[in-house]
Amino acid sequence: MRAPHCIRQAMLAGVLLAQAWTTVAHAAEGIRLPGPVGGADIRSALLPEPGLYAVAGITVPDNTRFYGPDGTTSARGTSSGLAAAVLAVYPGEVLGGRIGSMMLGSYAHVKAEIDGLLPTTQDNGFGDIYLEPLFWSRLFPFGGPAQPVPGNGPPIPWGLAVGLTAGVTFPTGHYDVDKPVNVGLNHYVLSPSVALTYTFPSLIDYGQAMELSARLYYNYQYENPDNHYLSGDLVNVDFAATLRNGPLQFGLAGSYAKQVKDDQWHGEVVGDGNRAMFLQLGPVATFAFKVGEQPWEVGFKALLDIDGDNTLANNIYTLRVGTKFF
Repeated sequence: MRAPHCIRQAMLAGVLLAQAWTTVAHAAEGIRLPGPVGGADIRSALLPEPGLYAVAGITVPDNTRFYGPDGTTSARGTSSGLAAAVLAVYPGEVLGGRIGSMMLGSYAHVKAEIDGLLPTTQDNGFGDIYLEPLFWSRLFPFGGPAQPVPGNGPPIPWGLAVGLTAGVTFPTGHYDVDKPVNVGLNHYVLSPSVALTYTFPSLIDYGQAMELSARLYYNYQYENPDNHYLSGDLVNVDFAATLRNGPLQFGLAGSYAKQVKDDQWHGEVVGDGNRAMFLQLGPVATFAFKVGEQPWEVGFKALLDIDGDNTLANNIYTLRVGTKFF
């Protein structure tokens, strides 16, 4: 059975573009990494005080090459995306922890070209909706209650926080089966995850605290019903090591993903499985402030390409801002 022209192009290219907030280049079908705007990093296992929160961000990836099975190939890609998320944290506790719900939407422009494999192609439109119906977060404290910090930064929650959830990516984004490049995935992704955040006194003579955070996801992929392509399941982890100094929190962030199952088309393994892998590292920083009585937090994150396989080399820059409505 012969694959349609656009699918064969994508199989050769193994391309996925940056879509709105964080992505990995991969196989013949795109895989969107789950999580909050810009990906998880600081305080990834913690929920704030009960209330309604919103975060918006802009992401600009820079694609320069393609990690193919036979080495690297020159690639050009331009993308930009706007993403917005709403988080509701409910009053009361369940099993000693807080409960919240988060929904994220996006709009993106994507464009890519890979020498000898994929001609210039692009797409625009709304991305897929990502939903975490319930996020459970519990802090196991040590050293007393949360410590207020100078300025407008959130209190320091000494101890280990654990977060659990299962997110779902819904195929609501713009998709055209005749294009090898799309904003939407056109298939569901189920992403259970566990997060840990450990906060302890600063080990250096600067700041009040240090924080280690990580969030591990397992992404169950579902078949694209329009072209019968099934991307292999993917494991990814977002992490950060940061320092707290009043309203400022900054340090090193990273993202690692590895495909653990082969790609399939009409039930048959594609090539050698087209398994993808990537590693990115870079700085992350957030600053909390108030305008009148309204609390705000602005953050910047740069994830720079370190290594990859069957993936576009992405340097991803994200600027985001968040606030609490009530």
